[in-house]
This record gives sequence, structure tokens and C-alpha cells, in this order.
Amino acid sequence: MQFGQLLCRDSERPSRMNTAAFPSARTHVLSRGGAGRGLAHGLLLALSIFLLHAAMSRAQSSVTLVSNTGQALNDTSGGGAERAQSFRTGASAAGYKLTGVEVPFVTGEVPGAHSYAIRILSSNDGNPGSTLSTLTLSTVTSDGVASFSGSVDLEASTTYFVFYDAVVSSPGGRYRRTSSDNEDPGAAPGWSMGDGSRWRQAGTTPWNTSGTSWQIAIKGYDKAQPAAAVAPPIPPNMAYSPVQWHADDPLNTAARHAFPLSLAEIESNRTKDGSGSLDLSGIDASLAPERAERSRGYYLSNRVYSPAEQPALVEQAAGGGYWIVGPDETRYEVVRGSPLVLVKLWHVYLRDSGFNGIERLGGPWYPRRDHLLAEPVGLCLPAPDEDARIAVRIRGESAWTVLDTVERDGRLCADTVRVGWVIVVLKPEEAAA
Repeated sequence: MQFGQLLCRDSERPSRMNTAAFPSARTHVLSRGGAGRGLAHGLLLALSIFLLHAAMSRAQSSVTLVSNTGQALNDTSGGGAERAQSFRTGASAAGYKLTGVEVPFVTGEVPGAHSYAIRILSSNDGNPGSTLSTLTLSTVTSDGVASFSGSVDLEASTTYFVFYDAVVSSPGGRYRRTSSDNEDPGAAPGWSMGDGSRWRQAGTTPWNTSGTSWQIAIKGYDKAQPAAAVAPPIPPNMAYSPVQWHADDPLNTAARHAFPLSLAEIESNRTKDGSGSLDLSGIDASLAPERAERSRGYYLSNRVYSPAEQPALVEQAAGGGYWIVGPDETRYEVVRGSPLVLVKLWHVYLRDSGFNGIERLGGPWYPRRDHLLAEPVGLCLPAPDEDARIAVRIRGESAWTVLDTVERDGRLCADTVRVGWVIVVLKPEEAAA
């Protein structure tokens, strides 16, 4: 494949996007998942948390619709006691969107993340009915407040239940109850909590009536309210590779991570047929010891540009074409048709909190001081007709690094301790010819 085939026509080139509106990956926490395919699916969904609001065509601001968490504590219940708390929606004709539920537990006694679930149920003659949605655990504060997120459409003037479902018979932990039938101040018009609650031991069917209410807060918005401003859509030249795991994972042993070099190799912001690749066989050597023990896998994000879109990195030559500045201010001519790609390598690891965290490897990631990899990774691109080399550069560097490059099976390959901007250039003697 030639580079001329990789780049889109001028009319199809993506315009320069302002990425400042997108939240930083550093502030993003990924929800914990199981190993293998389940975690890979969950993580890829969780990746879109730092893109989620950008993908929405309409977005409203969530508020507390109704809560009783500010009422006096009466007692607590162990995690093996399932609980259903009813609530009633207001009269807005447009209906409502439930976006989350907060559940305060006794400090230091929060159940394990996979031992229980929070579900939204319909009402069946005043008793808990069928499941409408299962919410996702997003955060747990130091004082024991667990926040769950979701997206559930609720009808006006209708009773629903929030259900604490003990997935295992003895999940541990203790949640809070109150004998007050009052709601906290500030509830949305017409919203209320049911007096008392329903409960049963895990694994049993009949519901018992309790004179105490389960303490929860329900988040969401009236769908009639005007839409708030949202971030622009994800740019079409942005792509994410699937998460890939260690060799001891039987579901995915691949060390080679592909990435796209043209818009044609991107589909719905996912890598479709990436003709570039990184071989991460030795990447574990670049992990801090405490994170190596908790490593979950790796993925790539990247954006495809033409050289003309990044004049601070690639300069246009007087007679046409482009060149870059390498070590000692040596100029290297860019291979005609070569794409300019920004590749970022991400490591996924398990935090002490039980949630996944991410860090960038081979490029700037503060407060880490040394951004280079401890051991190189293998970078490969399709080889052009000319005798060429791969050049790389990361933010904060004033010049490109031109790598020792070999041609192997029709591909240019080089080892690099930098993972960032990538372009293909001619060797100096050819550039000067």
C-alpha cells in the first residue's frame, strides 16, 4: 500500500478541531469490570465516559429530584437484606429522565462492587414490579456514599421503586434507614418518597413492609427543560483501538496493536483496518512496580492529519512538499502522501478503590517526570517506494527524532521509546538529491 492511497483527498481532509472542550483522560475514572471480554467491553464503554457528553445531541443538567438522605438516621440494615424504596414522579407532561441514585452506607461498610446492584423497578399494585434498568456504580466517597448512574425514562405522576438487589447472599456492608416520612427540602415539584419501604432476605420472594424508609437521593431532570450547550461531536479523524490484554488471558494474546493512517481506516471512531501497528511485547518493563502487579491491559487512541494541518510540527517547503527539523537542525523531507498521526498509548490498571485507572506511556503524563519508555516498542508503517525512515516526536520536544528504520515484509519498522507524533521522511542523502 502506498501513502498516496492512505490519505484522503483535500476536500475530505478533516478540519482542525478544538480539543479543549474534551475532558482530560487524567480526570477520568473507569468503572471496574471482570477480566477478559467482559472487562474489555465495559472498559470501552467506560472510555466513552470522557467522550459521553460530546456524543449527545441534547443534554440537560441533572439535579436532585427527591431525597431523604438529610433525615435523621433511625437504623441500618446489613447488605443481605434486600430493600425497595418507592418514589412518585411529578406532573410534567414531558416526563423525566432519571440519571442516577446516591446511596449512603455506613462509613467503612460499603459492600463489594459486584456483590449487589441498584435497579429501577416499576410498581405492581403498590409492590415492586419488573426491572426497568440496572444502574452502574460510578464512585464511592470516603464517607460511604455510593453514586450510581444510568438513563431511565420515567412517566409523569407514576410510582416506581429503587431496588437494592443482593447479588450474593451475604454481600456485607450496611445501608441507612430513617423513620421520617419527610423529604429533604428542594424536591422537584410533585416528587415524593413513599412512607416506609419493602424488604426481604436475599433469595426469598415475599416482600415485607417496613415502617422505616431507605435513605437515598434520586438524580435526573424534567425532560421539558431546555437543552444545555454541549461539546461538539467527536472529530471523525479520532479513533480508539480495542483493549488488549496479557498473554495469560486466553481471550486475547495479541501484542500487536493496530492503528489507522487514514479516515478510510476509521469507522465510528473505532479502528477498522489499521495499517500502522505497535508491538508491545516488552511494554511491562515501562510500568511502575505497583502498577505492573495490577495491570489490566493497553489500548491506543490516535488522530489522523495531513501535514498541512500542523504547521508548528511540519513546515511547508518553498517549492512544494513538506519537511521537518530533526537533531542538530537537520531537515528531512516528508515522503509525499505520508500521513501525520498522533498516537497515544494508554495503560489500564486496577486502583486500590477497585476502579480502573489509566495512564499514558511513552508521552507526557504529569506529574511523572520521565515520559520515555524504559524499553522500546516496535512501530511499523506501510513502506513507500522511496528509501525512508520513521520520525517521532512528543510534546515538549523542540525537534523530531528520526529512528533507525528497516524495511521488513513491505513495512517500515523501527524501535522507539517515544509514542506520539509519527511521520515518514526520506533519508538525508535522498532529501538533498
